[in-house]
Amino acid sequence: MSIINLLLLAETGKGKSTLINMLANYFLGGSLDQLKVVIKTPFLSVTEPLMANNMSECNINDNTKSCTRGCWDYKFTLLDGRIFNVIDSAGLGDTDGVEQDDQNINIIMDHVSRVGTLTAIVIIFNGSECRINSSIKMVLEKLAGNLPDEVVEKNLILVLTKTTRSGSTFNLPAFESIFSKPREVFYMDNSAFSKDPVLWRDDHELREEVEENWRRSLRTCGSLVKLVSGMQQTSTIAFQTMREKRDNIKKDISALMCDIKKLHKTQELLEALQIGLSKNEQDMKNYENFKKSEQVTFMDVVPCSYHSTVCMTHISEKVICHDHCGLNEVSSHGNSAHFSGCACMNGSTCTKCGCGPSSHYHARVQVKEQTKTIESILHETKAMYDKCNSEIEDGKKKLDSMKGDLDAVSGAIAKKRAQVEELFRELKSLCSRFNFVNELSAVLDVLRHEAQTLKSTNARKEAEESIKHLELLADQLTPPEILNKNKGVKFFRSIFNS
Repeated sequence: MSIINLLLLAETGKGKSTLINMLANYFLGGSLDQLKVVIKTPFLSVTEPLMANNMSECNINDNTKSCTRGCWDYKFTLLDGRIFNVIDSAGLGDTDGVEQDDQNINIIMDHVSRVGTLTAIVIIFNGSECRINSSIKMVLEKLAGNLPDEVVEKNLILVLTKTTRSGSTFNLPAFESIFSKPREVFYMDNSAFSKDPVLWRDDHELREEVEENWRRSLRTCGSLVKLVSGMQQTSTIAFQTMREKRDNIKKDISALMCDIKKLHKTQELLEALQIGLSKNEQDMKNYENFKKSEQVTFMDVVPCSYHSTVCMTHISEKVICHDHCGLNEVSSHGNSAHFSGCACMNGSTCTKCGCGPSSHYHARVQVKEQTKTIESILHETKAMYDKCNSEIEDGKKKLDSMKGDLDAVSGAIAKKRAQVEELFRELKSLCSRFNFVNELSAVLDVLRHEAQTLKSTNARKEAEESIKHLELLADQLTPPEILNKNKGVKFFRSIFNS
């Protein structure tokens, strides 16, 4: 079964409910004396309970607050069998404030994205208001910044209530400059629902006025239904796509801040490591004198110009049996007869070494006092030196690794910036009137606050550059007419100036 989806959007208290009640009378055959009421008014109770939105509880006498806190479908059947679905939505600009408006818009966008197709968007304003005041501007800019271009350009209809075509003072050019040129403008005064019937039923002159407005409104409803019924449906995928891109922008900015924090932590670790390396290098210098040198004196056998009697067994013990021997020089042992006459011998035994003559021979050596330098190792000092050296080698490896981590994090930050910029431009292509400045206000406030907590100079600089990058991007992509109006509250201009 084919469904024609018609989305109604309006500022709170501007006639959205009376339009829905009027459409109900058009489809259900209501009359001035037998009104069909699907939305309760201050003067009329619901007559069609099966169609009524029972989920809404509010003070209907307070037109500063929206009585709709979600979206509600009012389905009617056309003569050709198609369903004409009027989607009621929460009023915008009520006294619950900006946060409630943002919540309502998100609910509307979610609901529309689920219906699949949209045939028309009807914006409703009070046609007797002669100027676009700040409240209306705010509502228009919020709506303009959340509706895809392809829907607005093809499917926008403006309904001006509480007025006639000749009596309307609404500033249409101002509306078009802020929002867009509507495909058609309708005028209607649904006084049958906005005035107490007690006042006009028995007042002939007033009843004639209400009757005339009633007939005009019925004709206008017919013209509206006919126009919408012939319009081409547009897919609502763009609504979901816009929502996803907005969510992804915020996620990527949050991830960007996480990467900046990671950069900060890595930078701190790197600086701590560099300080540790510097200390180890200084300690290593302090421990580098682990070798100790000293002069020692000792007796040693050294060559000389004359020969002396020595023992083959005891020469290694630095024993000279007869220094400067007067016997003829015999340089080989075993000659007992020759060495028996050496002065060192007492019979057959040497008085110096105790060996017999056959063990002796002549050698041109003498035992002389010698001096040399001996290096000794201070093992405790060397252990500290080796420890510092090992820590320096490990530290250098960690330093190289950490520098690689730092480069990787910096690369991730650059990539996140590029992703956010791409999402910005994709969102801009979907909705040329999107207000990037307002969209990112809260996110950038958090980002600035967290950036101010960073102690690392490099991380702080990276955070500042990221924020300024988003600032410039938002300024470039937000429509100038919206940007100029936000100058007093722009959130980027005071970055780190406080």
